[in-house]
Amino acid sequence: GADKVKACIIADGAGMMVSRQAQEYLHARGTLYLPDLITNVGAQIEAYVEYCDGTPLNAFEKVSGTVSRNVQTVLCESRIKGIPAYDAGLALARERVIMAMKVKGTWKK
Repeated sequence: GADKVKACIIADGAGMMVSRQAQEYLHARGTLYLPDLITNVGAQIEAYVEYCDGTPLNAFEKVSGTVSRNVQTVLCESRIKGIPAYDAGLALARERVIMAMKVKGTWKK
């Protein structure tokens, strides 16, 4: 079905609904596919802000700022390295998880 897509940009909402093969096809064709691990973080951020006694406005500001920065970072890495946005997003997520584990002292190479 990827060959029938006419959109220039696809932002996945949840659950990796686009197969790896379709992602690679879309990337080669120049269609931008933003994976859910970049676009679908609002609930997690909102829960964290609520846990820290933040307001709905604080949550909205945090979500919009975080998603915007993540998308910019992923698109930049994708363009510079010539890789699909999913690969750039996965690398960013992995890097951040490792950084958090190092801070907690739980990272084992």
